[in-house]
Amino acid sequence: MAENYSLPNLAQTVGEVIDTLRLRSLAVYGWSLGGHIGIELMSFHPGVAGLMLGGTPPLSRGPLGMFRGFHAGWDMLLASKATFTERDVERFGHMCFGDNPPAEFLNDIRRADGRCRTQFSRSMLRGEGADQRRVVEAATVPVAFVNGEHEKILRLSYLSGMHCPTLWEGHGHLVAEAGHSPFYQRPDAFNALLARFAGDVAMAVANAPMFAARRAG
Repeated sequence: MAENYSLPNLAQTVGEVIDTLRLRSLAVYGWSLGGHIGIELMSFHPGVAGLMLGGTPPLSRGPLGMFRGFHAGWDMLLASKATFTERDVERFGHMCFGDNPPAEFLNDIRRADGRCRTQFSRSMLRGEGADQRRVVEAATVPVAFVNGEHEKILRLSYLSGMHCPTLWEGHGHLVAEAGHSPFYQRPDAFNALLARFAGDVAMAVANAPMFAARRAG
């Protein structure tokens, strides 16, 4: 049902998958909408040992928080539109993946359930779930910000104003010559950062017996 596309319900679904797979500790990468799900997941699931965010501002609850974290623009309205025209598909593809997005990406956009865009946006506007900014700023596990230097959806300046004591390597990371999807636009640079982050999270888990014991309990 469409109401299951709320932020808390999507995060709960991911948590159930983690539990079904019996994963006790894991590093999570969340991109764009997925990053908001990742933050919500970290707010309640003890298995999250590290969180990397891309294209995702950790927002305070409600419309004002969304306004502060995102750039304003007509194309941003597509993120809450239920039904896409072919022009909408192309605009959304360019916004997410830059110039000349692959045909398979556009096909994925066409077949996506538009109710998810509408219901998820409404869920965020209503302030459902945890206060994401507080979750990230109070995190006890590594949190990484990895974004393209030409990011046009989230406000990079918003991230610089956050106080995150567990920020990975002490600063955010910008991938050169990339926009909203650095994993696609600059995969070599992105994968190197992801591998390094995952390695650091694994090392932190291995060296923190109390962390591991909490997940075994």
